[in-house]
Amino acid sequence: MEAIDLEVLSVLFFQQWLEATEHSQWDEAVMALYKLQAIEHGEKFRDLAILETGAETDNGELKTA
Repeated sequence: MEAIDLEVLSVLFFQQWLEATEHSQWDEAVMALYKLQAIEHGEKFRDLAILETGAETDNGELKTA
């Protein structure tokens, strides 16, 4: 994913964390924090990129361009 996409995901995960903590939904809040940390540590969320491009084969492997 591109840097701007990851920045958008960061904002969405932060909003998810805020809403979850406001409603005391701790499992959801923890997951949002985990996702934020994953982005900070370089996670590219390739599974989301695959969904956007449809670049996966039937057996789950990535196609090469």
